[in-house]
Amino acid sequence: MSTPNSSYLYICVRVLLSANEKELSYARGMLLHGISHLQILYEEELDMTHLIIKGGLYFDGKNSPQEGQAIIIMDNKVQEVMPVAQLPTETSAQIIDATGCTVLPGLIDCHVHITSSGEADSSGDRLEPDTLLALRGVHNGHILLESGFTTLRNMGSRNQIDIQIKRSMELGYVVGPRLITSGMCICMTGG
Repeated sequence: MSTPNSSYLYICVRVLLSANEKELSYARGMLLHGISHLQILYEEELDMTHLIIKGGLYFDGKNSPQEGQAIIIMDNKVQEVMPVAQLPTETSAQIIDATGCTVLPGLIDCHVHITSSGEADSSGDRLEPDTLLALRGVHNGHILLESGFTTLRNMGSRNQIDIQIKRSMELGYVVGPRLITSGMCICMTGG
């Protein structure tokens, strides 16, 4: 099996199926929220220099989901995906048993406005000071990262705020997803 392109792996918390359609719909919605929780629970203990995630349902976005796979991570990058049966019996790697979970690469959202309030009528955003928009952008980025989105393409923000948010993440001042920025929005007259 080939190595996935993304080095970011997240483990979905198992969604309990329910006969109640409302509960099932809620569970489907919460699936994205649960994607990164196992990784966050282990964040302080994980040694990403040598880690094996085994079991569970492996989905790389290209092939059909497969069970019984092991993901070998070395120096914070996926090195190999192989059947669990082929793993050596002795290893110094930290092992995470993902049985009952789904393992997949980080998600990408190609159209976000990271500094937006998300309100249906966001016209009030233009009255907010740049510092508030920057803090909101950092907050929104963190929420999206915890939801499993490891890459965002921002489609514009005032006064290059998105570029500064990206820089603050690259410098390690704040935690957030990989950002592809655009700077100022460009659109026709009347928007």
